[in-house]
Amino acid sequence: MKKVISTILLVILFVGSGYVVNAAPEMKSLANFETNDQHYDLQGIEHSFAKVLNFKTNRKDITAKTILKFVYPKKTDKEFNNASVSIKDCIRYATSIGVNMEWLDATKNELNFNQVKSELDKDHPVLLCYKPNKTDWMEPYLLAVAHGYVYVAPDGENIKEPFMSTSIWMSNYIYPSSLTTLTNKNMLTVTDFSVNNTPQKDYTFIGMIILK
Repeated sequence: MKKVISTILLVILFVGSGYVVNAAPEMKSLANFETNDQHYDLQGIEHSFAKVLNFKTNRKDITAKTILKFVYPKKTDKEFNNASVSIKDCIRYATSIGVNMEWLDATKNELNFNQVKSELDKDHPVLLCYKPNKTDWMEPYLLAVAHGYVYVAPDGENIKEPFMSTSIWMSNYIYPSSLTTLTNKNMLTVTDFSVNNTPQKDYTFIGMIILK
């Protein structure tokens, strides 16, 4: 369904704007990557890592609590409700189960869509890291998991630069569900439907985490 929606968007963007797309869009979607689950709690970072690690290891039992127990072995289940860990802690947990990860700083403060495409072509989901423009102790970072893309190569005539839309999953937010080279090279605005007075939050891209 997301592939169909993405293709429709491309038709609107290029054909609707007077462009003619000579080549068919290149599309990729990670098989069996589940996107319907949402988690409205303080463990957004942990949920994102658990999502990627389950996919990488072909498991289903890794959860946010699994990572919390690894970092805080003496805490009780009740204490986990208000606990969170750092990105470094999550990478450390990944290493402990045999999954190596690498942090890549943002290049020129922009999301490198070519890098995302390269990783997805290897069937590797990508963790995209954002920092809120307004300090929020409850959510110091936002992680979005890239799991698919639609790519249109330049044709030397109508399309001067490559266009790409990458599908994303976020634990706490359902919108947006994709990022594009036209509007999301360094910024991300999410809609929080649970908050009436401030439904939108702005974030700046700071780096990505890839599987090695």
